[in-house]
Amino acid sequence: MDRLRRIRWFLIGFLALLSIYLIMVIVWPIGIHNLTKSLGGLASSVPDDSVFDGIYNEMIVESINVGMYDDPSLLVLKEKEGDLYLPILIGPLEAITISLTLDDVDLERPLMADLLCSLVSMTDTDISNIIIEKLEGTIFYANVCLINNWEKKVLDARPSDAIAIALKMKVPIYVTKEILDNVGVSTKTEIYEQTI
Repeated sequence: MDRLRRIRWFLIGFLALLSIYLIMVIVWPIGIHNLTKSLGGLASSVPDDSVFDGIYNEMIVESINVGMYDDPSLLVLKEKEGDLYLPILIGPLEAITISLTLDDVDLERPLMADLLCSLVSMTDTDISNIIIEKLEGTIFYANVCLINNWEKKVLDARPSDAIAIALKMKVPIYVTKEILDNVGVSTKTEIYEQTI
């Protein structure tokens, strides 16, 4: 009788372990992405690990001044938890897209950022954040960080396009501390002095 009880518990334990193994190998990779989508895009709120290393600062859009015709437009980012500003010169069309997004204006037809966001959503991919990663001369370089089935991918983008996507998808905007240390300004008057 004691031997039968041990065999029964062994079989129950073996079946439990086998079930856990099958769930992790078969069900988990397929279903976890759909689960996070149903929980309101949990994956999209997870920033990259390097954010916690103090390499990046989270930013918000402080203001945007749309230039006329060929004049550049001025996009100003501000540290979410700090006092530094980052002025970025962008094209007038991109500035209009960002301005319309900030004002929650719905257009009859989609803009390029709307189209890209729709494409990303249709492929069961989440955008986790965007990062303004590099500055060469006066040109900023940004990355759009994607998560698909827990695999992270990075797309190169212009900061104006990446910021428009971030605003549409309501994901964080990050800038490297190195960029902020080099070209960040602490007052609004410095913004205009730097961009003139």
